[in-house]
Amino acid sequence: DLIAILPFYLEFLVEDSDALSVFRLARTIRMFKLAKAQPGLGVFVEVVQRSGEPLAILIFFNGIIVILFGSLMYYAEGKRFSVAPEFTSASEEGGVAPYPTGVYVRLNQALKEDEVSPFRSIPFAMWWACTTMTTVGYGDLFPTTIWGKIVAVICFYVGIVFLALPISVLGANFEDIYRAKLAAKQTPEQVALRGSQLRLSIQVPTQQVSAGVLAKLSGLKFLPVGYPNWRAKVFATLEDAGSSLIARWYSVFMMCFIAASTLAFICESMPEFNETPAACGPDNLTVEACEPEPWVGFDTFETICISLFTVDYVLRILFVHASTAAACGVSTSGGEMAGAKQTWFYMVQWLNIMDLLAILPFYIELAIPGGTSGGMAVLRVTRLVRIFKVLKAPKLRSCVGMFINVLRDSLSALVMCWIMTLLTSVFFASFVHFAEGSKYKINEDFPEGAYVRPTTDGYGEEETPYRCIVYSLWWFYVTSTTVGYGDDYPTTTFGRFIGIATFYVGIVLIALPITIVGNSFNVHYPGWVEEYKAEGTAPRQRDDSPALALGDD
Repeated sequence: DLIAILPFYLEFLVEDSDALSVFRLARTIRMFKLAKAQPGLGVFVEVVQRSGEPLAILIFFNGIIVILFGSLMYYAEGKRFSVAPEFTSASEEGGVAPYPTGVYVRLNQALKEDEVSPFRSIPFAMWWACTTMTTVGYGDLFPTTIWGKIVAVICFYVGIVFLALPISVLGANFEDIYRAKLAAKQTPEQVALRGSQLRLSIQVPTQQVSAGVLAKLSGLKFLPVGYPNWRAKVFATLEDAGSSLIARWYSVFMMCFIAASTLAFICESMPEFNETPAACGPDNLTVEACEPEPWVGFDTFETICISLFTVDYVLRILFVHASTAAACGVSTSGGEMAGAKQTWFYMVQWLNIMDLLAILPFYIELAIPGGTSGGMAVLRVTRLVRIFKVLKAPKLRSCVGMFINVLRDSLSALVMCWIMTLLTSVFFASFVHFAEGSKYKINEDFPEGAYVRPTTDGYGEEETPYRCIVYSLWWFYVTSTTVGYGDDYPTTTFGRFIGIATFYVGIVLIALPITIVGNSFNVHYPGWVEEYKAEGTAPRQRDDSPALALGDD
């Protein structure tokens, strides 16, 4: 309420007050006060509150995926530099050359000529990833190269899964709350019994969890205790943020470095942070001499980050043998495990494989001559997997584990859906290819001959974009996932009938994986809630029995 009225009075004191006017929109939030008196709005607010934790983790994980797909698309579509005359020379009528020192290009939609790439930085490509994963597909950015379209098709279906998960979270909590509201119309005894059962089954008690977290923090020692030797203590400090205060500080320090290095990776792709080499000029207009280079500070910072991540990874691998199997997340069925075997099982855990992939490309580029050239540039994208290290946080790890279990249980059914989608795609792509691209003509408009189709208004003819069935597959995936970039669309009557059929078949193909993931989620979500409550309210326990120690001083 205060933020809603304060800008009005501040405008009398500040000359440039346009920015302050935006805060007046805060008055719309006052509508949430109606939740106290309006049951319908109260249900909405309660659903959002209960869903906050898993939704926040989903948004965080979605951000990681957006960065990864944005980076892949940027390297697939926007990292080929050209100094060809059509870009660097002035037109015949005179004037200034459009790109005097060269520009990043890609193949055009017809795959015949180069055009300026719209994916000129990772932030631009991240915008494309967001519009694609949410199936919005404005059509302002879309891939034209083969690798770009492969990345896009994967992005379509990853986006469908990420649509299914939040829908399942909100749906499960809404169903619980709505049933409780309906039960409120029953007798008081029935309300008390049913309401307590529903709340216990699904609700996350935020206050109890917060109190439990504070209790754990206040009970932490400065250094790890209960470990058999100094090597185990070093490993616990690096691996387990809950083992001591210094481990917690180290974890925060590493998270900050990961965030900073990811931000630097993104900014490095932006033209604002790149410079044309001084050697580039009219007499030396080559790709090698004129391709923009990032500021030197980015390389220095990347070297510092890689050095830190390397030391962290090597120390954990060297000292994991001295810890217990439980402390390093290795499951044992036959008692103690040999140090070398435990080290191997720890190394092949997927998060530790991600740690290795995050640092390995840096050393490969140093070892291979010309490793920093365009041919090896895509290898740098794997450095972004370092961001998965944040998932080692205990609270994130439990929720991510729940989502992984959901996808694992859904995998067999999802594979069958994707096989059905593949077969359907070949069927509809073949139909639209023959509907839109089977008429061949040689005339003054097409002297070399071309497959043609009617124009959009039906009064002329144009070269068809559906050159082959493989290319038509791209149209099917864009259409059936409801993304609809608008780069390809049918113009013949038969082609439009095929398009309409594809619309509705696509809805079915989207509904199936969403339903599969939703049902699997409803199985695992209540169990995660109970685990979350237990982790939040119970103090951290560690088995300090020397019999479990695998190493000794």
